[in-house]
Amino acid sequence: MEISIYIDESGDTGINAQHIGTGKSTSYYCLGVVVCHNENPEKHLERLFSTAREKYGREKNRKLPLEFKFLRLRDGARIFLIKELMIRDDLSLFVVNLNKFQNKGNSLFSPWKEANVNEFNLKRELLRILFERLFEEKNIDRITNSGKIHIYFDENIHERYAKVLERQTRKYKQEIVIHEAQDSRKNAGIQVADLLAGAFTRYLRGQNEFFDLVKKNVSLSEVSLVREGMNYKLSHSIVYLSSKK
Repeated sequence: MEISIYIDESGDTGINAQHIGTGKSTSYYCLGVVVCHNENPEKHLERLFSTAREKYGREKNRKLPLEFKFLRLRDGARIFLIKELMIRDDLSLFVVNLNKFQNKGNSLFSPWKEANVNEFNLKRELLRILFERLFEEKNIDRITNSGKIHIYFDENIHERYAKVLERQTRKYKQEIVIHEAQDSRKNAGIQVADLLAGAFTRYLRGQNEFFDLVKKNVSLSEVSLVREGMNYKLSHSIVYLSSKK
């Protein structure tokens, strides 16, 4: 069976020239990744969306917006959609977090410029750890045993990430198909990835009620900048969430 992977981001890397020059950047950056194990993922997810809209209308006597965008939803709608759309056996959830701070609890951003780390190398590392998790997770053998793997990036990140991934696909045995940039308004999978990324960034800020709903179902990895002697390097690790211990 072929599978489909939907990827969206929350925040900014803080590593491009504008962010380094001004010092203005979001506190966190992550990728929300949704893997759909279904023969017809687009129709499957659209049916889930339609059912969620009908149920929300009956229970809340209100309409949901045309696009499920985390930042534009009320808290009640966020909780409802996370419960309805993410807690499912036919979806696998991943988050890749960029730890932008020098140390845990430290308010100082990592010295990207001093470390000579560019955005291409950083995105390559984020994708590398993501695909390592995808192919190594014991509870989702369906990925490693699948046929084609279809990748969908939100249109706002497609150009940056697709180019990086194209150079990496030769490393994997599976046939990876990178589709054209996706308009999130027309792609249900991208919207679920956005909800996941948004819930996780709120979790990092101490607002737990959204991500706690799906935390036990999420595989979390982290990329950070570490210093070794006089040099820096990108390092990654698996993060074990408290509810998964």
